[in-house]
Amino acid sequence: MNILMALSQLEVTGAEVYGVTLADELINRGNKIMIVSDTLTKKCKAEYIKLEFNKRGLGNRINQVKTLLKIIRENNIQVVHAHSRASSWSSAIACKIAGIPLVTSTHGRQPVHLSRKVFKAFGDLTIPVCENIQTHLVNDLGVNPNKSVVLRNPIDTSLYSFEAKEDKKEKKIISIIGRLSGPKGDVAYSLLEVLSAIDNLHIRIIGGKDIPEKFIKFKNLENIEFLGYVNDVPNKIKESDIIIGAGRVAVEAILSGCPVIAVGEAKYIGCITPNNLSEGLKSNFGDIDFSEQIIIDSKTLTSDIETALNLTNENLLNLREMTTDEFDLYKIVDKIEKIYSKTYVEKKKYEIPVIMYHRVVNDESEAGVHGTYITAKKFDEHMRFLKENGYETITFKELKKLNWRNRFNREKKLIMLTFDDGYE
Repeated sequence: MNILMALSQLEVTGAEVYGVTLADELINRGNKIMIVSDTLTKKCKAEYIKLEFNKRGLGNRINQVKTLLKIIRENNIQVVHAHSRASSWSSAIACKIAGIPLVTSTHGRQPVHLSRKVFKAFGDLTIPVCENIQTHLVNDLGVNPNKSVVLRNPIDTSLYSFEAKEDKKEKKIISIIGRLSGPKGDVAYSLLEVLSAIDNLHIRIIGGKDIPEKFIKFKNLENIEFLGYVNDVPNKIKESDIIIGAGRVAVEAILSGCPVIAVGEAKYIGCITPNNLSEGLKSNFGDIDFSEQIIIDSKTLTSDIETALNLTNENLLNLREMTTDEFDLYKIVDKIEKIYSKTYVEKKKYEIPVIMYHRVVNDESEAGVHGTYITAKKFDEHMRFLKENGYETITFKELKKLNWRNRFNREKKLIMLTFDDGYE
C-alpha cells in the first residue's frame, strides 16, 4: 500500500521514533511510505518532505491541506497515518477531500475544549498507545469506543540484548531520560532536587537541546552531568544502574535488563517489578493518568532506588519477557497493516471481488433440486465479460506470492473465481 505518515514536532519525540520504526518495517514488507513533518531527526528509509504543521494560523493550515492533497494525488496515497494533533487536524481535511481514510495514533493526553469535541480529527480509527489514553478519549472527548484500539509502541525487541547486572560500581549511575521542557521538565527538576542530595550517586540528564535557566543551579554540581540529546540512548541505558523515565524510554530500559523507576508527566509509579508492570503499561509508565499532581518525595524515591538496585537478574529477565510480548514490533505492525486494509476497504468500497459458483451444467435438466447452478453457456458469457474488461483471475496462493498488499493496485483488476460445495 501507499501510506503517508504525518508528524508535527520541533525536536525528537516518542511519536517520531514510533513513526520511523513503523515506517521502516512497513517498507520492509513491500509498502511505499512517505513522511511529512516539521523536522525528522531519526534515520528512515521513507521519503521525507518538510511540512511545518506547527505553524497553526489559518493561512498556514490552508497551505498544509493543499500540500497534503498534492502529495496524496501525485503519489496515489491510500491511507494517511497521523501521529500528532497538529498533523491530524490538517490531514483530516485533506483526507476528507481526497476520499481516503485517516488513521491516527494518540501518544498523549489531548486538550479538552469545545472545538476539539466538535472537530475531533481522530480519523476513521485512532490507535491510543495505552489504556488510559483510550479512557480519556472516550470519556472526555466523546470518541466512539468502536473507533479506537489500544496498540503499544512497536519496538524491535531483538535490538535490545539483556545483560545480567554486575554490582561492582561504588557510585551508582542514575540516568533521567526525557525532555527538559514542559511538564516533563518540571518532573526532571523535582527529581534533581531530591537526587542531588543523595550520596554515592552520579546523575545523568539525557535529553533536551538546551538547558533551561532553572536547571543552571544543578549544572555545576559534581554528581550531576547534563548530556543533552544523544543518538546512542541504548548504550547510555546499558551504562546506567537505574533509568528514570516514562514511555518508550522505560520499555527500552526493561528490555536491556536495566531497573526502571517509572515517572512521567502525569504520575509517579515507582520501581517497576513484575507485580506492577500492568499499572505501568496502563499509564504508559506514568505519562498518562488522571491524578491532580505528581508528588516526588525523598523518602519514596530513596526507597524505590533501593528496591531497583536489589532486583535480581531473574526479576529483570521476567520483566523483559513480559514486556517483549506487549511491544513486539512484528505483531503490532501486523495489526496496523490490517487496520490500513480494513479502513481503505470500508472507505473506498473496494476489494478483490470473489465470485462464488457451484455447479456448471450443460442445461437446466441437470439443475437438481437446490438451484445452485449456472449453465455452461451463461458461464462462458461471464468469462468472456471478465476477459474483455481486463480482469485477471487469481488464487489465494498466487495472491500470497504476489504480496497481498498489492491487491489494491489499481493497475490490475484482480478477481477470484470459487466453486463451492466440492463441485468439480
